Amino acid sequence: MHKQIAAIVVTFNRKELLSNCIQSLKNQTLLPNKILIIDNASNDGTDVICEEKFRDDPLVDYIRLPKNIGGAGGFYSGIEKAFSYGYDFFWLMDDDGVPDSDQLKVLLENAKYDAILNPLVVDINHNERLSFGLGGCRYVSEIKNNILGEINAFNGTFISREIVVRIGNIKQEMFIWGDESEYCHRAKANNITLITIAKAKHYHPAGKVIEKKYGRLNLYLKPNDRMHIFLRNLAFIEFNYNGFKGLLKMSVKYMFYYLISGKVCFAYKLLKYILDGALNRYKLPI
Repeated sequence: MHKQIAAIVVTFNRKELLSNCIQSLKNQTLLPNKILIIDNASNDGTDVICEEKFRDDPLVDYIRLPKNIGGAGGFYSGIEKAFSYGYDFFWLMDDDGVPDSDQLKVLLENAKYDAILNPLVVDINHNERLSFGLGGCRYVSEIKNNILGEINAFNGTFISREIVVRIGNIKQEMFIWGDESEYCHRAKANNITLITIAKAKHYHPAGKVIEKKYGRLNLYLKPNDRMHIFLRNLAFIEFNYNGFKGLLKMSVKYMFYYLISGKVCFAYKLLKYILDGALNRYKLPI
């Protein structure tokens, strides 16, 4: 029986990149049965472009959300919609990704109901490099075979309906930075295998992680105006998958860094968000 596949693309204020992404989906050697564009209330004219281009296109459904609920909320909404339509597989990506022309075909050939698959995510500007690194590797030439246990999630990620039934949808409260990691942790905790399919390629801009070394401390930083989002999500992940010890270690590390940097008030704000995430409250504002 032919499996029904929904591609889910989350977008926000990147209409040109979105157009490239949708065209790459339409150029697949194996077409998805539906393309769902989830627009996080863009204000750059994305709605006008999509209405003009896809109003009469049976392959594409354009869904504009009433407000920006982040990548996490966008993927949650897309999976919820595709699930209600009855699709068997969900193929997830952001608007700045470009799947290779045979990506979907290769992923489907390797599809398993008890595994989450992902293509190899390649730097769109330097095709010899990986966008985010994987398994300690930085270059495409280093990847010889499929990689078990690690993926660069939500960049061409291929998830079966059965997995969503089993472990649920994306944690939409996370907004950005951490929802993909949390879903992978949740999958592993439920004995679901993560597999990077080396022959499937997904082109994406290189990651822009700020890594800060402070003595023996190794920290990942985001812009100050959104650092609280990152740490709240990280606290949830640490407490739920690494226990109190993991949460304590993470909290002390970041609190020490900001206190020693003289940012006492900022550290206090971050601590409140850490507790908000660890306790799974998610009540403090974005």
